[in-house]
Amino acid sequence: RPAPVALGTHPYLRVGRVPTEELWLTVEAERHLVVDAALIPVGDEPVDDEVDLRRGHVLGRRERNTCYHGLTPHGSATEAGCGAVSGRGGIGGPAGHEALSRYRHVLTAPDGRAVHLWSDASFVYVQVYVTDRFPDPEVGTTRAVAVEPMTAAPDALNSGRGLRWLAPDERWDLAWGVRTVGWPGGEGPTGSPPS
Repeated sequence: RPAPVALGTHPYLRVGRVPTEELWLTVEAERHLVVDAALIPVGDEPVDDEVDLRRGHVLGRRERNTCYHGLTPHGSATEAGCGAVSGRGGIGGPAGHEALSRYRHVLTAPDGRAVHLWSDASFVYVQVYVTDRFPDPEVGTTRAVAVEPMTAAPDALNSGRGLRWLAPDERWDLAWGVRTVGWPGGEGPTGSPPS
């Protein structure tokens, strides 16, 4: 029988040692999910001034935990230097994955260096989570931001929103990656998605 499937990843991003509160985050999304006290989606609204990240917004000291959708596509923008989940489930390099970037979320430092998180067309949601409680061996806890590409909305097993059903032996190939921009010495990968 078909099985319900959704995939969400949870990478925490940073730009060198720049404090998280000084970074700008750009997420080109038209809508966000409204949640109840248990963080279960109960509504869907256009982004307003409080959650709009389309033109970039400094993260500052405010905590965030917002799921965005209605993402603005970037067509077949080239994202060289990215890792990607291959059809065999392994980690692939940039060759063959350059045209997979459909959505892009950008974390930028004041000096212009940036980290781009890209994903293919399957990742139609992105969760932005900013916390002061990220473990740091040097100081105990620190401020951090996670930019989490997802194929379905939170609580999708109950709501069905974005859920995909796979038949036995059916395969679903997905790709996402992270790259750096503006570092001395050129651009290069900062990580790859898990296999």
